[in-house]
Parts: sequence; structure tokens; C-alpha cells
Amino acid sequence: MKINQEIPSFIVFDGPSGAGKGTLIPLVETALESYGLNPTIFVEEEADKNRAEILEARNRGKQAGGAGDREMAEVLVHHRQKLYEKFVAPALLGGRIVLADRGEPATLAYQTAKGELTMDEVWRMHREQQIRLPDAVVLTLCSPETALFREEQDSRSSSLRQKQESGTGLSGKVSSDPGADRETKLRSRRVIHSNYEVAARFLSSNGVPVLTLDTEHMNPDEELSRVVGFLGFTA
Repeated sequence: MKINQEIPSFIVFDGPSGAGKGTLIPLVETALESYGLNPTIFVEEEADKNRAEILEARNRGKQAGGAGDREMAEVLVHHRQKLYEKFVAPALLGGRIVLADRGEPATLAYQTAKGELTMDEVWRMHREQQIRLPDAVVLTLCSPETALFREEQDSRSSSLRQKQESGTGLSGKVSSDPGADRETKLRSRRVIHSNYEVAARFLSSNGVPVLTLDTEHMNPDEELSRVVGFLGFTA
């Protein structure tokens, strides 16, 4: 393999819960290492030691009669700015390629789902905090039914999954409806999945290169091949 262009140094992997990004990211890391590059995985939800503050902001907003998405987004974006300053910027300055597990696309999709915020507002929040734009975004997408099935079949052994179930993870908390029936859960997920497609178009219209992967009809090797091609590798 050879590189036919400069490889993006800050790549955000995102998508609805259960769409497969957690499987893909380590494969990309290994592939980049095999090409002599120096990647590192950054998981926002693991790096943020005060994640509960974001959910508390959401609850305050709901208690005030809203959806809580505006309050949640404001605190989340503030946390993201601090995390990027502490973890992402030094890694990039050190010559590493950062593979971020979630980031701005998640906020665009999740915090606009109930109509309390627009994507333009979420975008402005990030730019006002001078949060670095991704050099590239990879979105894993599938049907809500497939995502829910995958999560139901999940062994639930990872630390991130345990955090989501305990209520400290954001994506699992926002998309879950404890005690709800399956159809109610699917309705909620359909909105999120659709919003990710809108977020992909929104980011592209703002100059961010976006690759969307249909993980329902691709195996991990096919996904990896698409990603390395997107990042600028040729045979």
C-alpha cells in the first residue's frame, strides 16, 4: 500500500449506538500502524471524568419544562473543549493520528433530535469554543432494528457498555427508554438514525469530508477497505 495524499490527522468515528464503530476503530488503528503511522484512539466518554455533569444539565433542562438538549449541549461542548485541549491537541502536536470515538457528529445528531436545538446552533457552539473540526468523519450506519438487535445480543462486557448501562454514558442514556416496549425504543432510534444522515450532509456542506458506511450490508474487512481508501491509501 502507498499513501496518495496527506493522511488526515484527526478522524472522528461516529454513529448511532449499535452501528459498529467500536468494531471498526481498532481495525483502522492496526491498519495505520502496519503502514508505519502512529495512531492513538481517543474515547471521549472514557476520558471525561465528570460526565455526570452533562446528564445533570439535561435533567435541569427537563425540570424547567424543556427537552434538556440545549443545557446538555452547552455543558457537553464545554467539556469537549477541555478534553481536546488536554488530550487531542498534544497528541496531534506530537505527530500522532487521533482516531476519536464520538465527537461533534454525535451532538449534531442527538441534541437536535427533539427540535430544541438546530444543527446550526450546535455548530456555532463548537466554533465559539474554538473546538477543532475533524479532518475527516467516518459514520457507521445501519437500520434501527439491526442496531437494537446487536445491542440485545451484546455480551455487555466492555467498560464503556457498563458505563452506558449505569447511566454515565451519554449515547446509551439518551437513546434508551428504560421499561419501554420494543416499538417505543425503535421509534426513538429511528429519529437518531435519520438525524445522523442529516448530520452527514450538514458536515459535508460545511467542508468536512464524510464517509458513511452501511454496516448492515458490509463486513468489517469491507468497511476497513473503504476507510483506508477514504484516508488516502492506494494499492
